[in-house]
Amino acid sequence: MEKEKKTLKDFFKKIKIEYIAVAALVIIVVLIASSSLSFSKSSATSAENVSSYVTELESKLSKSLSLVKGAGKVEVIISVDSGFKSVYKESADGLVLVNGKPVVVTESYPEITGIIIVAEGANNLSVKISLLSAAQTFLSVGEEKIKILTRK
Repeated sequence: MEKEKKTLKDFFKKIKIEYIAVAALVIIVVLIASSSLSFSKSSATSAENVSSYVTELESKLSKSLSLVKGAGKVEVIISVDSGFKSVYKESADGLVLVNGKPVVVTESYPEITGIIIVAEGANNLSVKISLLSAAQTFLSVGEEKIKILTRK
């Protein structure tokens, strides 16, 4: 009888441990699935953020360049290499998460790969140089990334 009680106790202990292990595994799977869903949602949002960032830069630069004497009507097109880049905090165990989201250490803007400026007065060398200088200063890029064209 004593032996049967001990065997039953051991049996229930094993079952409890197995249930706890299964529950822990289910929780881990749910956490991983939910965090990967939030990362994919954030990447779609990131593409929208990049687009609005570039559009805002183009608008501000167009308005500023159109104020240059002799420039006339100006349009600007900016191309970027990729989206915003984030560096996340890591520990020995991997990414550091707060409320299920990784902790961002630094975030950088998309790299500008090219700029096209189309201006009515770009056929005038003095205006062209002024537009080039203003665009370089505004966006902190080298002149090799800027192309200035005359508007028809």
